[in-house]
Amino acid sequence: MSRSSKLTQQIQRVLREKGEVLGATGPTLEGLIAARKRNEENGKSSKAGRKFLGPRLIIKSGAIKIKYDGDRIKTTGVVLQPGMIAADAELAADVALDDFKQDRAARDRDEISCEDVDLRTINMKWINDHASKASPILSRTRRLWADQLEAGFPASRLGDVLWDSGNVYINKLLEGVTDEGKRKTLHNSAVEKLHMQLTAIEYYYNKLTYAPDRRKSYEIPTRFKRKSEIFLTYDQLMDLLKAAEGWRRDERTREWIWDPDPNLFVVRRYILIYFYSGTRDKTILPLKWGMDLEGGSINAAEGIIYRKANGTTSTHKRATPAYLLGDLKEEVKKWEREDMEKGWIHALHDTTGGEITRMKSRFDEVKCRAGLPWTRAHDLKHTGVTFLTHAGLDIRVLATTMSTLPTTLEKEYEHLQFIWMKPKTTTSVDLDLSLAALEKTSPKSSEKWMENTNRAIAARIALAEATKAKRASEKSARSESPIGKSQSHSSSFAVTELGSEA
Repeated sequence: MSRSSKLTQQIQRVLREKGEVLGATGPTLEGLIAARKRNEENGKSSKAGRKFLGPRLIIKSGAIKIKYDGDRIKTTGVVLQPGMIAADAELAADVALDDFKQDRAARDRDEISCEDVDLRTINMKWINDHASKASPILSRTRRLWADQLEAGFPASRLGDVLWDSGNVYINKLLEGVTDEGKRKTLHNSAVEKLHMQLTAIEYYYNKLTYAPDRRKSYEIPTRFKRKSEIFLTYDQLMDLLKAAEGWRRDERTREWIWDPDPNLFVVRRYILIYFYSGTRDKTILPLKWGMDLEGGSINAAEGIIYRKANGTTSTHKRATPAYLLGDLKEEVKKWEREDMEKGWIHALHDTTGGEITRMKSRFDEVKCRAGLPWTRAHDLKHTGVTFLTHAGLDIRVLATTMSTLPTTLEKEYEHLQFIWMKPKTTTSVDLDLSLAALEKTSPKSSEKWMENTNRAIAARIALAEATKAKRASEKSARSESPIGKSQSHSSSFAVTELGSEA
């Protein structure tokens, strides 16, 4: 049975349910035929546009409507009334459907087949359309990922994408990499890029006038869960803060020397925010004071950090608002007063009040001044989780503070399980989480901790030296001078005993 006869039967059934009412009017057959002839003379045809499954007529709420693009609905203007002839109602709806198809097809005439669109165009379209909702740092990162995918992904056209394309991309990326830690880092980074591209592809399909029934996709491997191995001792955290305040530790005498650099003072804010909130660079650096409708902000008066624009939906990284804890809650009030007096809106800024888009070079300088060159910025989050847990903060409050889930904390911080298993006798309101108070509760650097930490530090040093040697070798190969003359002397530092008592 054809679609038309099915629709006619449905119309007749609805009309019977509505009952016969004398005097009811409806479209005349002569008028409908004349309208169809006018459409044909103007070049309109129901066959225009793509050959994918297109819009179709349905009956909903006593009216004939057009269903298209999945569950989207558009009215034809034909409302079923008692006394209306079913065939006339269907013909009127068909005319409206023809007009709808013609209008949609007119916008598609200049489009090429979706199979022929290159993936970079798709990625950049998604990135640009979402740039207003993302921070400048995140948008730049996404564009960098698009460049890297263009260079390494096995398909350049959407039509060439295969189910195994994601695995092929990762295997190619890891080819020749022997260090297990480096392999996991590259793997996890590639997974993030593949997720972005797959989201962009879905966005492209959803924007098509007539999307195909079968969409191109690929498998994305799961990320490697990284166990937290390193956290700083209390003394090491204090050394970082002191170095950010303008001091430098002499490598030979281990004495502190006053050597201020105004460009590094902002790192103290960075360290405290990272330590107390676990917020990463792409979220920390764009933070503004007050309430920002376009991005993250710090409400100093209320003591709340909004990692995303207030009211936006949380992502798989959560990015939920949280109350600030400890010294940070009071420090932000002082910082805001200082900045507002100068008209500066960014919580982290350079010496002129401008936004900082990259903190790595500043943090690297501070950690070297503190005599802790092996430290990574994300170690601050691990340290914050460890210290606040030992101070007695409930895991649910800690999870919200660190923008994660309690189950995630339990999986990634195995060395804290024995604390979370204990019954709690205090609430977060009763706790003093200032740096001075944390000195009394922070864990001591036991022999086992020193062994694990030294092993992890040694791996970091080996990776850094290997990377530096590789870059020096590549630079020498490109140089016209002999290799022996152009090689630079690689610096190194010894793995020392990290047994300072907290």
